[in-house]
Amino acid sequence: MDAAKARGVFNPRPRTLDQAVEAGYFRAEFTQIIGWDDDQATRLDHRATPEESDRAAGLIRVAERAKSVFGDTEEASRWLRKPKKAFDGKTCINMLATEYGGREVGNMLVLNVLINPPQPDMGKIAVISDTPFSFDCRLF
Repeated sequence: MDAAKARGVFNPRPRTLDQAVEAGYFRAEFTQIIGWDDDQATRLDHRATPEESDRAAGLIRVAERAKSVFGDTEEASRWLRKPKKAFDGKTCINMLATEYGGREVGNMLVLNVLINPPQPDMGKIAVISDTPFSFDCRLF
């Protein structure tokens, strides 16, 4: 997350919501994950609590990471909303509702870079050793 977005923590809720929509979330799904109702999300006189800010910053980081992995916001958005076998048919958006789920989505993004050769960052990876490894079959 860049410095400007980091300074956005504790922003009024509408500004935080705008950042999330810019990152690729739908307004309703973001407010549901954060726990805001429509009134709370749009009132300029309410700032996000520290807990809400932490959660919002984490969600925005995941969306930005997905964008860097998949190359654009649309493809990242599609990936975040597609049910995954590894998550028992849940989407990444569903998983982001918990801290554990957020970590698992982050792990899956790392695996996508490692096992998806067409991924734009693939050229940044250098093989330094060859060690046999078995992937969890739920990933496929």
